[in-house]
Amino acid sequence: ASDEVVKGAISGYVFEQFEIACYTSLIAAAELA
Repeated sequence: ASDEVVKGAISGYVFEQFEIACYTSLIAAAELA
């Protein structure tokens, strides 16, 4: 059960980092446009 908790925490963290990277690149592209 604890293994599932760790997997969930990691996937949530990775998703958050991915989301931040997407927003950052969108903002950078908007500033260049």
